[in-house]
Amino acid sequence: MCLPTGAQPIRVHYRNPAAALLSACASVIFWLIYCLAYCLILLAGVAVIFGLLFPRYAWYLLNHSLDQYHIERQFKDEL
Repeated sequence: MCLPTGAQPIRVHYRNPAAALLSACASVIFWLIYCLAYCLILLAGVAVIFGLLFPRYAWYLLNHSLDQYHIERQFKDEL
């Protein structure tokens, strides 16, 4: 999991329920962004390691995915 170790919950008592709801939403959004950024960094690391271990296959996949004819054919097939 991407949550930091040893994280302790902070107890905050709100008198205004709207402030409590906004605070909870902000916390959820923060942790979603944090976890998504963590996953993106992990995927980038895996891509770099894959590119270093298999450079020819990585170039083939990159060129194949960016090939203009291949992209146009995919869009024509979807229509």
